[in-house]
Amino acid sequence: MLAQQLGFAATWSRPACSSCSHILTRPSLTRSLGLSKCTAGHTVRRIPVVTATPENFAPFGTLLGDTSTSSTSTHYQAVRFLERHYKHTQAFIPLEGKPLVGFFAPSNESAEEPDLDAVRCFAFDGSAGFVMHKGVWHEQPFPLVPGTKAVCILRNETVRELKPTDERTQECHGQDIDKLNLAVRHNLIFTADADAAAAALLSETESLQ
Repeated sequence: MLAQQLGFAATWSRPACSSCSHILTRPSLTRSLGLSKCTAGHTVRRIPVVTATPENFAPFGTLLGDTSTSSTSTHYQAVRFLERHYKHTQAFIPLEGKPLVGFFAPSNESAEEPDLDAVRCFAFDGSAGFVMHKGVWHEQPFPLVPGTKAVCILRNETVRELKPTDERTQECHGQDIDKLNLAVRHNLIFTADADAAAAALLSETESLQ
């Protein structure tokens, strides 16, 4: 196993398509469906953000450390890749108590792709890390405040396999990993639904900036 310290350069405060960096729009026709388009035409699916607890995160993994939670706010985060691991239970541990947001889909080893209707978004307030079950689809968690660092525990094999096997799609496939480009496969990206999260999450994160 390998422990890596991740440094996040910045937070994202406005909605932008991670596939093409175009600003997202939200036409009234798609508002009720939670869908929108970026100016390059990618479909954007907004996922409500919920604060992670031992109970609601159980289908995806286990929280590590102090599992008491406090509310945090979130900015839009855009995801075009989801990946899974076959051989290990990857862990992320935030440092200095700074919060993270992560996207997840349940393990489905018999399927080649994640269930796109089952994608969930969790906010981790920084008081606890988490370890994922084998096969859970995910993207590297995103920071909510500048200067956020986290420890990632994974296999050396996985690090070696995190090199694109297809230069056009930037997808990765190996003995331990499938990393899929949803923007290419389905013209789809996911983003955190900050509007839906506002009712459940407060603005404590802003005081950390």
